[in-house]
Amino acid sequence: MKLNKNKNAGFTLIELLVVITIIGILAALLLPALAKAKKKSLQVNCVSNQKQIGVALELYTSDNADILPLLADWNALGGQDGTYDLFVAATNRALYRYQGNGQIFHCPSDQGDSFVVHPTPPSANCWSVFGNSYLVEWQIDIFGVKHPFGDVNSPANTSAGQSMKSGDISVAPTTKIIQGDWIWHPNGGNTDVRSVWHNDKGRSYTVMLWGDNHVSAFTIPLTTPSDMPVSPANQWW
Repeated sequence: MKLNKNKNAGFTLIELLVVITIIGILAALLLPALAKAKKKSLQVNCVSNQKQIGVALELYTSDNADILPLLADWNALGGQDGTYDLFVAATNRALYRYQGNGQIFHCPSDQGDSFVVHPTPPSANCWSVFGNSYLVEWQIDIFGVKHPFGDVNSPANTSAGQSMKSGDISVAPTTKIIQGDWIWHPNGGNTDVRSVWHNDKGRSYTVMLWGDNHVSAFTIPLTTPSDMPVSPANQWW
């Protein structure tokens, strides 16, 4: 007795097209969610970094009469070797003894800086060039922000040569800016890719460390004048 031969068990062209279409639909649904999850993960890492920097600052001030450190340059709070106006080695940065792992000064979303004075070159970022992904307000008051950190090379009897005390910050700690993503100054704009590190639904923002050590997303409006008066009564100071 002869047996019938089995028919080809493979997929037909139509079945393959259906499978490919289903995979395409699933990818279209999942990829945006995965991208959003990745962005959120980077933001969480950045928040964690700045919280740790806040703790390091608390340790520093407790050892130094409740006074924030004097710095040699904009990038000199902590991190690794790097140059902004001056080269500052990791070991000469103010929080070197307190920071533990210097990587806490490296934001995973660091895209570099487009500010015309010291723009980062292509394929580089603030961490690789300046040795720090986070910008403090240093030696001058600008955009309504009182500088927490003075210049170690300025005369001690001048405003530029003085850092704030913890007691000064306690006047309005929740609105006192300590530092933020390197591009938090509004004079860098928001059109260059290097000026957008974090965004939510098309709106860019920066991650900021405040005087009470909380960390949150915040953006100083681009229209803010550089000579805006400093006041603890403002939305930020």
